Amino acid sequence: MFNLYKTTTVDYNKALEIADNFYKSCQTNTEKLFGISLVIGILQAKGDWGNLPKFIDELIQLIEGQINAKQFNAPPFIIDSILGVSSCLPYYQDNPKINRYLQSKLAEIFQANVRNRYNYIVPISSPKSPARKIKIGYIGHTLRRHSVGWLSRWLFHYHNRDKFEIYTYCVNQAADEITEKWFINNSDYSYNLPAKIEQITVQIRQDKLDILVDLDSLTNNTTYLVMALKPAPIQVTWLGLDASGIPAIDYFIADNYVLPKNAEEIYSEKIIRLPNSYLSVDGFEVGVPTRRRTDLNIPDDAIIYLTVQSGLKRTLNMICLQLQILQQVPNSYLLIKREFDEIQPIEIHAQ
Repeated sequence: MFNLYKTTTVDYNKALEIADNFYKSCQTNTEKLFGISLVIGILQAKGDWGNLPKFIDELIQLIEGQINAKQFNAPPFIIDSILGVSSCLPYYQDNPKINRYLQSKLAEIFQANVRNRYNYIVPISSPKSPARKIKIGYIGHTLRRHSVGWLSRWLFHYHNRDKFEIYTYCVNQAADEITEKWFINNSDYSYNLPAKIEQITVQIRQDKLDILVDLDSLTNNTTYLVMALKPAPIQVTWLGLDASGIPAIDYFIADNYVLPKNAEEIYSEKIIRLPNSYLSVDGFEVGVPTRRRTDLNIPDDAIIYLTVQSGLKRTLNMICLQLQILQQVPNSYLLIKREFDEIQPIEIHAQ
């Protein structure tokens, strides 16, 4: 019911009521940690910044308690999703040292738990031969009409197929024309697998990959469960989000723009900094406008700013900065792509 109101009907008030009732009914530290993350996610999405601080403080205390306990105490469906509970912190506070510490320590406990519950097999590297292509696999649930799909497709398109053999593992996703044209057609082997951990890991092991690239990080629990079982000898996170902190992931691909110079001190993964940018694209399609200035009563000579981020990624400080820009730029407008009643707290603050 929670997901129905959160993502299908986008009724944040009803989703918050369900999340809050669940949180109040939780008994163990692990259950409370999962429950409060649901509450925080809705508060952030609907722009309820006034109630966020107390819940964030309690979330951090619960994570610290979980780290000290060194084990989880909750049903498997909660444990399987527990690694994502701290993903809200970077949106709330710009404190990477604390955020990364909490994430990495939680990931250590998570990986140990997963390997106790699932069939963990130590990965074996395939024999190296100058004549053999390097096998690279990509796993993710957004290889479709999604920002990750739009951005990562060019890497698939320009892979040197004489040197690399490409495997694509779509995780429980609906395939569309982007999936077919850019990912399936640019892979030597491709799979669209259900959200079954054993089935995915067995397939990856059978393919005997050299490198497995995670495109989801914390955005999909099936993917990070698979990564914790290390089905490939070398595992890498790229693009989908910040690094997950799972010990089984060896590298995090970045550059000097997305991570500061001292990032190596706070990441458990070894950071590979590409020389220019960690991501390159070769253009985007141009859509046909369905709304014009006249529809919004905006003058032809006005300067328009646009934000398409969801409420989850919007903070009060960010709103203040955007309003300051509007004040300093004459004849300027800010357009906000919104869901539900996200605009109400912005209007209240603007007044």
